[in-house]
Amino acid sequence: MIEEMVSVIIPVYNIEVYLRECVESVLAQTYENFELILVDDGSKDNSPAICDEFAQLDSRVVVIHKENEGPSATRNRGIEAAQGEFIVFVDSDDRIHPQMLEKMTAAMTRYQTDLCICGFERFRDGWKQRVRISPYSLLIFQSKQELASVYKKANTNMFGVSIWAKMYRAQIIKDNNIRFSEDIDYEEDCCFNIDYFQYVTTTSVLRDYFYFYRQMEQSLSKGYRKDTYKFLVNGYRRRKEFMENLGMATGGVDAIFLIVIKTTLMKIFVADLSKEEKFREYKEVIDFEESRMVSEQAVRSKVRLTRMLSKAIVAESPKRIHNVLEIWKVVHGFKSFLKKIKRNCKNVFWRLKR
Repeated sequence: MIEEMVSVIIPVYNIEVYLRECVESVLAQTYENFELILVDDGSKDNSPAICDEFAQLDSRVVVIHKENEGPSATRNRGIEAAQGEFIVFVDSDDRIHPQMLEKMTAAMTRYQTDLCICGFERFRDGWKQRVRISPYSLLIFQSKQELASVYKKANTNMFGVSIWAKMYRAQIIKDNNIRFSEDIDYEEDCCFNIDYFQYVTTTSVLRDYFYFYRQMEQSLSKGYRKDTYKFLVNGYRRRKEFMENLGMATGGVDAIFLIVIKTTLMKIFVADLSKEEKFREYKEVIDFEESRMVSEQAVRSKVRLTRMLSKAIVAESPKRIHNVLEIWKVVHGFKSFLKKIKRNCKNVFWRLKR
């Protein structure tokens, strides 16, 4: 039996701390018919040398060095170089399970699916969280509607947004000239997937946690990145349009985007910006029709913070948003204080009981 080749594409940029662990996880695969394409995006650290070192050790490793252009152009370069029937994307600070390629290739070939999705594990020091679509060992989505349903729930939305934890058919990507948009700096993964999903008939879904996604910090503490909200809005528009074209209800997508709005406002609030700068950033969020439309649907939310922020957005008042978040900060801090007191009291109780 001839095994089909898998092209594993890893964009590399100043990631020497985690690069070896990532590459070694690919080279340790039980499925051996693959090529590992390391695309060095003009790294300034020791990453290029590490890439070349692996290429000397294993003939399956292909290294491309180029000037810095960003992750989209880097992945596109990898697609153009790929020789395999299947394509897998791995981020250079993550790692994969030894059986990932074997099990996903088997599902793709046996059931002739256009896409394969596996479970993943978020992790950082001392913490991990496992996420999967289905508890069944194998699930086959028979339509685009079933695939698009991943966008309806917060716990599965990432499967539609991310390109990792997936295996794609190279022929679909190349025949339809599907590429990462190089003018998009955020949620380019989501746009790539939606372009690909247009051509998907069936999808195999594995319950196994084969992809390990490294989270450096909690989302709110990552800090606010200016000029990214417009890309989040674009991703929301693309998801909603995709589902509408399939005749599907989009309430779940709206609810998830409301979480994005709230998180963005909180990041602005805690960012190292002056009050005037924060007001300008709040206004940029408010100015999008999508922000106001989604917030208008939530003005009667049972969650107080959601309700108050939604009303402030609908009223188009940056000052009111800031005041709501000031209250949230006080209440949140007080709750944390009470939890700490409760925890200390419990510790004292157990010491006295001994």
